[in-house]
Amino acid sequence: MMRKIVAVWLIGLLLLAGCNTLEPEMTEPTAEENDVTAITLITPESGAAYPGAGSQNPYPVSPVQALLPTGYPELTIVAPSGEVNPNELTPVPSDGTLQVMPSPGRPGPGATPFPVSVAVMTALSRHLATLAGVPPGGIQFIDAEPVVWPNGGLGCPAEGVAYVEVQIEGMLITLEAGGRTYTYHTDGGQNFALCRDGERVSEGLIP
Repeated sequence: MMRKIVAVWLIGLLLLAGCNTLEPEMTEPTAEENDVTAITLITPESGAAYPGAGSQNPYPVSPVQALLPTGYPELTIVAPSGEVNPNELTPVPSDGTLQVMPSPGRPGPGATPFPVSVAVMTALSRHLATLAGVPPGGIQFIDAEPVVWPNGGLGCPAEGVAYVEVQIEGMLITLEAGGRTYTYHTDGGQNFALCRDGERVSEGLIP
């Protein structure tokens, strides 16, 4: 009887020991284990992608650069020396003389003849032909120059007449009739005046 009791007691101990080995002990993770960040390892490129020690480019060729065509011309930029010659920027007369522009109402000598319209020439030729007593065909054109008159008097104001005090662009036209020269002052519009020695001899309108 005692042997049976001992056998049953041993069997119970074996069963309890087997249960303890099948169920692992569960432990709560510590705070340090929760703070661990996952690290992903990146496998570096093979050594063949990197240039050798004697290469001029110490970096590997990027995928975008590898797609560019070979033999593309390079742009070379030449930096300025920092020295500028003012004579190359501002031209000066070759003889070094100072050029003086003519004053308003007094054109410079040797000026190129200015083109005159047919209407102006016709009006002035008829006016001078009547005044000089010659046919219109006998009137000779001598010269014409652009002029800026100081006021509405066109360079030869009539005595006792007030004129607008603004500069007026016009022409100084020289004609010849019967061996004499005559100068006409115009305002670029319809007004003209025949002047002699700074005095107004006659005036008229251009139709």
